[in-house]
Amino acid sequence: MWIAQALFSALNLMRFERSRRKQDRQFIDVGPQDERLTALIVSIKGFDENQTPRFFESILTQDYAKYRTIITMESEDEPIVAWLREQLELGEKDTVWRPENPTHGIHEVVMVFAGESTDCGQKVHNQIEAFKHLIDEDEIIAFADADIRCDKTWLSMLLAPINKGTHQLSTTYRWLVPKKHTLANLFASVINSSVATLSGREGYNMMWGGSMALSRDAFKDLDVPVLFSGSLNDDLRLAKAGRRSGYKICLRRSLIMRSPINQSWGGLIEFGRRQYYQVKHFTPTLFIIGLILTWLYVLGAVSAFGAVFFLNNFHAWIPIGIVTLFDQIRALYRARVIRNLYGGTTAKILDDTAAVEHLFTPIWMSLHCLIVTLALFARKITWAGITYRVLSPSRTIVVKRKGSKPAKKAAVAPKLGPEDKVEPEEKSEDNSDSTTGDSKKDEKPEEKSDSDSKSKNKSDNSDSTTADSKGDEKSEEKPESDSKSEDKSGDSDPKTDDSKNYPKNFWNGFNPPPFY
Repeated sequence: MWIAQALFSALNLMRFERSRRKQDRQFIDVGPQDERLTALIVSIKGFDENQTPRFFESILTQDYAKYRTIITMESEDEPIVAWLREQLELGEKDTVWRPENPTHGIHEVVMVFAGESTDCGQKVHNQIEAFKHLIDEDEIIAFADADIRCDKTWLSMLLAPINKGTHQLSTTYRWLVPKKHTLANLFASVINSSVATLSGREGYNMMWGGSMALSRDAFKDLDVPVLFSGSLNDDLRLAKAGRRSGYKICLRRSLIMRSPINQSWGGLIEFGRRQYYQVKHFTPTLFIIGLILTWLYVLGAVSAFGAVFFLNNFHAWIPIGIVTLFDQIRALYRARVIRNLYGGTTAKILDDTAAVEHLFTPIWMSLHCLIVTLALFARKITWAGITYRVLSPSRTIVVKRKGSKPAKKAAVAPKLGPEDKVEPEEKSEDNSDSTTGDSKKDEKPEEKSDSDSKSKNKSDNSDSTTADSKGDEKSEEKPESDSKSEDKSGDSDPKTDDSKNYPKNFWNGFNPPPFY
């Protein structure tokens, strides 16, 4: 089984490249004449001086026929609000901006203040509030996380399957790109890439909240506002409902988004545990498969090396040699995928992950196995300063917010659906995380003044409340400014001559820092 798993991984990488090229040919004929009005929803929290300006620079200058952007957040106190008003030349209380004579591209920017969530994830709560600002003319609803790096063609590529009419739902995934070349970042990138390059039949495709979209017809049919109510998660919930309704999900392989990462070992483990915690509750079958596959590889490696070094079994070198060969083939094809997707500086940065791929597969697979196992026993997670416990797919408890006392009782939650299996609440809060490795200080209320917590929230460059789905953990160190990139997928200068359709002050004196 160990050998079979290694062989499958290598063959899957070969299949990924063929599927990617075939998919590109399928949608190459989709042009501006096919592009329908789209509402792009961005849920955001915090402000990263290196990432946030470049994100909005890209989002507000997409080469797409006609779209609106709805930026939704917890409160007007978010630092992004003042920055956007300055760039868009809005008044102190204005929440809507429109270009003077829109012809192509952005037609409207709307800011939405959702308030604090009480019975669902804050990101989902923000999205539900944004749904109230959809208009009848919106034919497609798209979602984006504020930590992705995209070029001007991102929206058109993401929506091509929907605009062509072949699919009702479309998505892609992320590729974690280290900001600093630490072992933790390299291992995080490799573990994530093993998920990013999975490809199979469309019936098994999942969605990633950092970059996904669906048609208005599917939005109505799935009743997305009700579907999201009470949920911590958006993308896994949407994908499962879509598949049950018979909708095909297109995974755009050529659109895998670069997402910067800078994690410590502890941050990496907590980040992964948070991702798999959601998989466990919203797609339990997929979680079980992941748990079995990671343990299968680890047990195979331990038994083979144990037989060699402790039992002096020379024949055990045979499966070790075969698996090592397949691992090398997989690593070579993964490097080819990186060059084809990005090239330039990004490919050079990701070259450092090749050593981890080639030489340390048993180690990073063991780390991957540890993360999935920790998620199996996790009772709650902390995401963007808020601690949650999921009782069922449509019932979430907000346990504690950063700087506030833990919640004693859950708010009234929506009625459970037929698939909702409720996890019983525990009597003692102190024992709820005994198997997860969470620190005891998470259980103690932080006694800070409102003014202190507010000022800290304003200065906190935390992740966007997305996804993947899920989003980066707050890094321990600030990233150093890097040299200018020449990547294929988004490092070119986004300025255009058609500046009359964009805010007057958006480019004046604004020289966004390079990604690398």
